[in-house]
Amino acid sequence: MTARASALGFRPTVAPALCDDVTTWLPAHGAPPLFIQAKQGIFPTVDASMAWMEKKQTLLDTLLADFGAIVFRDFAFETTEDFDRYSSLYERYAGGYVAGASPRSTVVGNVMEATRLAPDFFIWLHQEMAYLRDYPSRIAFFGRKVPPKGGATIIGDMREFTRRMPENFRLQIEKHGVRGVRNYAPLGGGAKVARHVDDKSWDDGFETADPQEVEEICAAKGIQPIWNKDGSLTIVTITDGFAIHPVTGERIYRSNLHTNARTYEHFGRNNPAWDEARQQQAFHTGYTLGNGEEVASEKAREVGEIVDSLITRWQWRNGDIMLVDNLQVAHGRDPFEGDRQTLVALFA
Repeated sequence: MTARASALGFRPTVAPALCDDVTTWLPAHGAPPLFIQAKQGIFPTVDASMAWMEKKQTLLDTLLADFGAIVFRDFAFETTEDFDRYSSLYERYAGGYVAGASPRSTVVGNVMEATRLAPDFFIWLHQEMAYLRDYPSRIAFFGRKVPPKGGATIIGDMREFTRRMPENFRLQIEKHGVRGVRNYAPLGGGAKVARHVDDKSWDDGFETADPQEVEEICAAKGIQPIWNKDGSLTIVTITDGFAIHPVTGERIYRSNLHTNARTYEHFGRNNPAWDEARQQQAFHTGYTLGNGEEVASEKAREVGEIVDSLITRWQWRNGDIMLVDNLQVAHGRDPFEGDRQTLVALFA
């Protein structure tokens, strides 16, 4: 673990026009997130918190574009319904989580589980739905209940990764794009607690049990579906690997190609269930260049080390909300023990 990721200090900062109701600070290394903490007793209710956020929303949107992620602390949000109220500040992402990779379900309104992947898995930094052509521009996480050990929602600045990525890695992506393959279990075959990344049924992933409707969704989203003899589904996508930020105009890496070298390391090691699943697959879940070429192992390690160096983690508290610019900042999850209730909402 890097010094940056393991020994995180903080330094005060000034966010103009937020008034004296809050204090703000950044991690000591100056990368996101920006923390905005309500002063004691200022916002005793969700109504008071919502009124302040609505009044400051234009400024908060500007700060999100500047910093990439904001953590709101001590704003009286406690329940899933409270978080759903917070999510009403933003336009819901129309695509929902259809064709999403992680096993998760809607809890209430716009609120979903973060993931049902087993707690011993480390989830590497990634941008939400980066494997699809269309994606939510912003996402929010809610610490409904922080586990007693581990389980932090980690983040990393993908603007910085774009600046630091190896030149030949960038040129390969620009030339070929990125090819993504994902596998879904047969109808109704997903697990309640997923033991690997393919442990999700296609009806869960596409929110329908009608294969024809799946075909229509894939056509609309630029996805190639492949139906397998065992009833499972493989989907193939081609993405550019970069995107232009709609506010800043900055060109930022947007892909899961950097995760490919570590997918098996994190999910497959000592995991017979995934080994068995992969033996049945004609196309393995993962990412290559758009022409099908693998990134050379030494280059993949170099890229992985850069991504690792960008990880920022801190001690979450119950009630924390983190708003993330889904292009500028990637997120992930540390393994954990005990009860962890982290919720997510996707915004346009």
